[in-house]
Amino acid sequence: FVFCLFNVILNGMDVGTDLSTFFTLAWAEQFHWASLTFTWMLTPFLIHTLQFFVNLFRTNFRRPERGYFKEFFFAAGVHFPFFLPLVNLWRANKLHRLGYGTADFKTENTEAVEKILNEAAHASFSESFYEAGPQSVTQVNFFSYTTDAYN
Repeated sequence: FVFCLFNVILNGMDVGTDLSTFFTLAWAEQFHWASLTFTWMLTPFLIHTLQFFVNLFRTNFRRPERGYFKEFFFAAGVHFPFFLPLVNLWRANKLHRLGYGTADFKTENTEAVEKILNEAAHASFSESFYEAGPQSVTQVNFFSYTTDAYN
């Protein structure tokens, strides 16, 4: 439940409120702020896409073990808005099947659980640094700008 709360529900609500802010700003004809909000929503995806292709060039296009599409999806695609909560829901199902957090949990599944939790943590980490952090600074600036304009 805790994994779903923090990695599925709150993450989905964050992206939903970001999209709502984008539409609110666009309808208020604040197109620069709206486009900046939307850009912050896409930034983690864009950065990880760039990183994927840079790594592909560095390795001289050696085929990743999972294949190009799967590798791209798990490296960059999960960061596309609204995909991460869905992927984390899939991860929560995997944790549930492994019995994580229950009395039936078998210690031989510890490594698999640790890998799932590590992947979810890394995805959330980059969302915080590339989207949430810069966006909060933008919103503070926007609200201080609009508050000063009305005084």
